[in-house]
Amino acid sequence: MIKLSVVVNTKNSEKYLKQTLKSVQAIADEIVVVDMASTDKTLEIAKKFTDNISQYPHPELGFVEPAREFAFAQAKGEWIFLLDSDEDIKPELAKLIRQVVDNEETTVPIAEAYFIARSNIIFDQAMTDTGWYPDYQLRLWRQGAIRWLPTIHSVPKIIGKAEYFPCEDRNLAIVHHNYQTLEQFLERSNRYSSVQAENEFSLGKKTDVTPEILWQSFFDEFWRRGFADKGMLEGNHGLILSFLQAQNEMITKGKVWQAQKFPYRPLTLVRLKKLRHRFQQEAAYWWADLLVGQSKGLSKFYWQIRRKLKV
Repeated sequence: MIKLSVVVNTKNSEKYLKQTLKSVQAIADEIVVVDMASTDKTLEIAKKFTDNISQYPHPELGFVEPAREFAFAQAKGEWIFLLDSDEDIKPELAKLIRQVVDNEETTVPIAEAYFIARSNIIFDQAMTDTGWYPDYQLRLWRQGAIRWLPTIHSVPKIIGKAEYFPCEDRNLAIVHHNYQTLEQFLERSNRYSSVQAENEFSLGKKTDVTPEILWQSFFDEFWRRGFADKGMLEGNHGLILSFLQAQNEMITKGKVWQAQKFPYRPLTLVRLKKLRHRFQQEAAYWWADLLVGQSKGLSKFYWQIRRKLKV
């Protein structure tokens, strides 16, 4: 009986695929690989670990989500564990996954689906803040317990109870070899923002892309990444990622505006002053919020007051 199917989608994945498949080899009853017309050594590597290799019929798509349901349909296991081709797992996580699948006693609550923490390696560093950890992902579930929507970065629909694996021990997190270079980040950002903008535009959303929307799309993400998620305290990595991810949000809105044929939208001095006032209030709030978390005693109380007053 096949209890656990490990599913991996690939496209020119030769760099990390051996490491990915080797990390699950001991716990998988079957390994399912679905490829999207790779031209490197991906298939050669995959064949060393499994015979269950298929080609997704629409490899021209620039993102993986539509291929996932196709991949899950190839799996015969009672449980499915999804792993990306630039990810791997430590022996501690592998052991815990197998214990859950085999219904052994663990500290993990019984459920039909599980979110597992992911440790993102970005620019040669395992990120701690900036919204990149614990970065929970839905990766383990009983066959039939979820449905993956075909849109980019979609949130799967879960049928039944979902629980979380512990994240305090990073050995229980999926290791994700994420962005290795700035060029890679910018290339993916350009590709993903195009798909996101196309989806938003094609869904018939009539949002008028005004200067205020462009402005706020950037700063909402910047405040979240840089301050709420403490990116400003993570050195070069946190600083540049906060700006890059904020830029990505603004470019996505800009591409929706592009799809609308670049309609002219004025920015009057009155409206610009309102944006400036909003920026000043938000900057004061988030600076105070950051210092609340770094202070104690009277100093903490002082910054709590300033946060409340946004000054």
